Amino acid sequence: MRFSLKIEWTDNDVDIEKLAGPPTLFKCPGPEQTDYFLKSAWDHQNQGIAVTYVLLLKRDLIGYVTVTMDEIPLAKLERPEGIPFSRLPAMKIAQLGVHSDLNGNGFGQYLVTYAMSVALELKQKVGCRYVTLDAKADLVEWYEEQGFVRNEKDQEERVAAIENTPGLKPAKREARLAELPISMRFDLHCFGN
Repeated sequence: MRFSLKIEWTDNDVDIEKLAGPPTLFKCPGPEQTDYFLKSAWDHQNQGIAVTYVLLLKRDLIGYVTVTMDEIPLAKLERPEGIPFSRLPAMKIAQLGVHSDLNGNGFGQYLVTYAMSVALELKQKVGCRYVTLDAKADLVEWYEEQGFVRNEKDQEERVAAIENTPGLKPAKREARLAELPISMRFDLHCFGN
């Protein structure tokens, strides 16, 4: 059983900064998020692949969000009115993690909100219509509460890619489909131009 420490905090208690060096000593509930942060975040930032922002509570590291550029395919019925393109620009929340002891305190939502603010800046400078992410099945509802919706077209393409992989044995195919994250998006246009 996991125990989470419930704490009182305000915006004045937290800071967000760009990752400034290789991170150490951090543990999320999900081992993938922990491994990414400790083993890949700094390298990806130095390689220009993604940028990681760390959330500090009274100068202690408590969470992170990694963002990168993306594009999403949209079926004709999913496209906003008047947009003829089948693929639209996006910023992706590639990773998000909150320290294991502090889940349930609103820090994840704070990090999503921060990522949205980065995307809104991009929208004004280079064009960025959506924020995208890949959610594990158990987090889909949480992201829907943040305003995200499923990317039906993108999910269909991902499923088709697995189903059409030559030489993939049925058991392996089923395992990959079961582990496939759910593609989701948030339309930045709802914030206006």
